[in-house]
Amino acid sequence: MAPAFAATTPRFGSRMLWQGMRGPDVTTLQRDLTSLGWWTRPSGWFNYWTAVHVKDFQKRDHLTADGVVGPQTFGRISSAMARIEETRANPTATRGQGGNSTASASSATLPANDSGGSGFVPPNTQANAPVEAATIDSNGLAVAPADAPKVIQQVIDAANKIAFDPYVYGGGHNGWGPQDGYDCSGSVSYALHGGDLLNGYPLDSTQFESYGEAGPGKWITLYTNAGHVYMNVAGLWFDTAAQSSANGNDRWSATRISPASGFVVRHPAGW
Repeated sequence: MAPAFAATTPRFGSRMLWQGMRGPDVTTLQRDLTSLGWWTRPSGWFNYWTAVHVKDFQKRDHLTADGVVGPQTFGRISSAMARIEETRANPTATRGQGGNSTASASSATLPANDSGGSGFVPPNTQANAPVEAATIDSNGLAVAPADAPKVIQQVIDAANKIAFDPYVYGGGHNGWGPQDGYDCSGSVSYALHGGDLLNGYPLDSTQFESYGEAGPGKWITLYTNAGHVYMNVAGLWFDTAAQSSANGNDRWSATRISPASGFVVRHPAGW
């Protein structure tokens, strides 16, 4: 049954929402949009960017892109969030498109002074975590592990496309089309966008501090602060700090180059 959209209780789903409105239900909407790939600051104010991201979501779900959150849009957002929750509760459901993965649970954890060396798999507390790390082939490109879900393969494929592009300060922030180069946040944004884990517009490193969810992820873990962001994808590091003449200007590395301390740890919701 569709929710009753009364304007008396500002709980997400209890009333229609549009640009200019304020309330805790707007904050919930903004957090849900972030979890679904459109980073939206949880201000509680339905501003211009919130409307843009609602329209983007509506377009993706083949709804009328009017930027208004009515019963149909609310229902689609709720269903999408339920799928994320299902992924968290049953991670094997997203493995391999046939659902035939037999990967066992990993108990890999990191000591406090972890250096993130070769063969490192990100720490996690979830069952059925990846037990095989991605590898780097002879061309310097990442190869996804056999048990990687399609989303992770897509993130790796996107990162491979720009792995050797030059570092350009401010690069990668003019949309998702070809760029002259990418900085750290532009690189991470582009890779996540490839897996449909970030839409709307590329983020800077400060914005990544509130992207997704806190803590390490099962497949992807971001390390970010006001000056830099890099990430671990299925055991490999994707980091502009790794680029040097010694490795042919490659962003991929089997060892951690940027420091472990001084960074906020985040991950895409469900991953």
